[in-house]
Amino acid sequence: MFLNNQENSISLTKSKEKIKLIKPEYFEDTYVLNIKEDKNEYLSCNIVEAFGVIPTADSLIKTNNQVLLALKEMYDNNEYSDLILRRGYLTDKESLAQEVDDHKSGYDVDFFIKGKKWTDFEGHKVADALIKNAYKYGFVLRYPDKHNYQPWHYRYVGPVHAKIMHDEDLTLFRYLDGLNKLATKQIYNVAGTTYRLYVVSKDDIVVPKYYNYFISSLNANKYVITFDTKKTANIKKMTTKKDLVGKNLNELKVLYDLTLVNKDHEIPTELLNNVNLVSLTKYLSDDNNPKYLLDENVLRKLKPLIDKANKLDRHTTYLTSSYRTYKDQKRLYDNGDKKLVQVPNHSEHQTGLAFDIANSYKPNTGFIETYQGMWFKKHAHEYGFILRYPIDKVNITGISNEQWHFRYVGQLNATIMQENNLTLEEYINYFKDDTIYQVSYNNKNYRLYKSSLDSDTIKTFNNADKIYYLKDNSYLSITEK
Repeated sequence: MFLNNQENSISLTKSKEKIKLIKPEYFEDTYVLNIKEDKNEYLSCNIVEAFGVIPTADSLIKTNNQVLLALKEMYDNNEYSDLILRRGYLTDKESLAQEVDDHKSGYDVDFFIKGKKWTDFEGHKVADALIKNAYKYGFVLRYPDKHNYQPWHYRYVGPVHAKIMHDEDLTLFRYLDGLNKLATKQIYNVAGTTYRLYVVSKDDIVVPKYYNYFISSLNANKYVITFDTKKTANIKKMTTKKDLVGKNLNELKVLYDLTLVNKDHEIPTELLNNVNLVSLTKYLSDDNNPKYLLDENVLRKLKPLIDKANKLDRHTTYLTSSYRTYKDQKRLYDNGDKKLVQVPNHSEHQTGLAFDIANSYKPNTGFIETYQGMWFKKHAHEYGFILRYPIDKVNITGISNEQWHFRYVGQLNATIMQENNLTLEEYINYFKDDTIYQVSYNNKNYRLYKSSLDSDTIKTFNNADKIYYLKDNSYLSITEK
């Protein structure tokens, strides 16, 4: 126990792990714990329709997109067909009309049981299961105290905070009071989990370098950051150098899925010569522009991802830009904003490996603000795709937040990058020359080795499955052990 008050305590222990913290170029506040900021612009931008995703009382009910993603997971994993979403996000006008002031964020949701009055909640199998298990999906009772007990009203706070509040029997307000008393930048373990938590001041915000994190302001001066140290694809240095041989590069099949293309690195001619461009209509629906092209292997991997996204709700996800010729890119660059458009031969759109995406709910600039967009971002790595320009990596990529631009790098690479919070630039530079790395993923072990070309010879594994060109005559070899 490190924090005590008269009624409750939070079980956390100081973490002894060496976790590198860095200052982000920019971060996105979720406000899940900052109930005083429920009217912030961020929240209204991320409000989406719940109708057609889970059972709702009517077609007008909306929630925060992250909430809907969590609700969908909860419904999919439980027999909750009789659990109906009665109320979600409310505007100021709606809040006034309904005489409530705690639904303006989209994080608060009310339920009722099908065929029952909304006040007749507890005692039903589904309702009791929700009360018992909602925390597993990031939800906690907003009003658990006896004097104002509302078993149908839940607030989304994320799985880490919900776990602590559930285990320690804390109300939201008592939990917030405890977090505000924590010393800043001391990392704590959450008992019985791989979760970590720490508080930072507004003037000194730092985030984990190699973990995906979740951030929320507590008040105007403090933020709490949580992350999970559990990974399905861990990178480990090896001491051995066996099974490495020198091979003539001209005798090897080189892949360009990991080739770095940015303002400092021009597209290599070899990449352009190896791309196999086909129309989107060969794999995607006929609604797509037949003039849009992508590499055929990329399209094959993209099809099931988009097909699943388009089954999530009544909206449609589609591509708004794909392959561009040099002439296309030059015209955009000459006539567009130089801060937004890349110099010709320095744009990923000329590779056939990248695309811009949108859906019918919002324009492409708001793709990840939609429910489908949130789902797409979460699962893209499973199909080999990465969000190329994350919001907190502007200083790394040199590109402002483009939540609509995705790039194909292959499933293993994408998963490692996703789980270790790495951009393509960081992934390429993560590996040191002449060092073997091992990655365990999906019940298989892979070895990775980065080396540079020496004349026509490159050092690689004797049985290398894949050799990727990275940049500046450097290559990454990957083999299954």
